Amino acid sequence: MELLRTLWLQVANLRAEIARDTLANDEVTGRIRALCQDIARQVDAAATVRMIAPGSQA
Repeated sequence: MELLRTLWLQVANLRAEIARDTLANDEVTGRIRALCQDIARQVDAAATVRMIAPGSQA
């Protein structure tokens, strides 16, 4: 849940920076991409745990 909150904040930051500086946009976009990759890894890990241990809370 914390990753999704951080993602939302980064997207809001990107929207605020759009009119200002292209370099800042690239930096924020990179952080958003990295967060999305982290979220994807956690979703994949949770799916793996569910396959290995079907009764788990992952």
